[in-house]
Amino acid sequence: MIILLYGSNRYLLKQKLNEIVERYRQKHQGLNLVRFDAQEESFASFWQQIRQPSMFVNRRLTIIENVFQGEEFKKQLKKQVDYLDQKQEIVVAWSVTERTKKADRDLIEKVKKTGQVQEFAKPTKDQTRNWLKELSQRHQIFLSDELSEQLVDYVRDDWQRGPEAIKRLAASQNQAETIISLQIQDEAFQEINIFQLTGAIAQGIKGQALTLVHRFFFQGGRPEQLLPVIVYQFRQLLTVRDLIEKGYNYYQVRRLSGVPPFVFSRVYAQAEQLDRRKITEIYQQLFKLDYQIKTGQIDFRTGFDLFIAKV
Repeated sequence: MIILLYGSNRYLLKQKLNEIVERYRQKHQGLNLVRFDAQEESFASFWQQIRQPSMFVNRRLTIIENVFQGEEFKKQLKKQVDYLDQKQEIVVAWSVTERTKKADRDLIEKVKKTGQVQEFAKPTKDQTRNWLKELSQRHQIFLSDELSEQLVDYVRDDWQRGPEAIKRLAASQNQAETIISLQIQDEAFQEINIFQLTGAIAQGIKGQALTLVHRFFFQGGRPEQLLPVIVYQFRQLLTVRDLIEKGYNYYQVRRLSGVPPFVFSRVYAQAEQLDRRKITEIYQQLFKLDYQIKTGQIDFRTGFDLFIAKV
């Protein structure tokens, strides 16, 4: 028998795969679990194992990873689906994919005739929102509507981010800052390099700052996502600079500042080079900008452009 799992929701796909493995482990004590990677290994090596007589064949579960990515493997597998259906052995083939090609769909249709196929499609924003709400309630985490939407924006359709985000929120004393720290690790923010942006703003390199901000908007980032992150970064810079001026050494500042370890060295390096008065001035302007935007005095994009022009 063959089971085919595929789709772009890696989290649910892997969860289903683990369920299958666990079910057979409970059913067959001493289950022989064999794995093949269709991208790295030949179909011949897989087929030799399948054809090899074994007294433990009823207890063997074979998993083929990346089945759509291995072109030759996929082609040969399609030819042997009928044979696999006659075997007592279970073969689970899975692949994470955004879209299927004709050869993928051919394999899917072939497996459907005799085996089992399950697709894990990309979740909608509403599905992500509902799933995160359920996950938060399960861990007794209660978020405001605003923070809930920020969490949804962070996770998007990549549900693998969800459990780790919820875990960090459960251990957090400041939910807003925890979500912002997650966003800083997000690919969208890594693309613009939030440290380059804050450095350019602090040093008055307006052209570079505007280029980075506009790139963020062009790639689909929303201004209301960006402002809290910039405020957060400048608050960290101000805290670290204040401790440096009080005479604390690097390790003392790291312990006292509360800056997350994964960004501390970069925040410290920036704070060393910046003037405390300048950081304070920018920090105050950011709060003014936030107030103007929230009260409708100015729109997000115009506000950012004017803010950068003034610093």
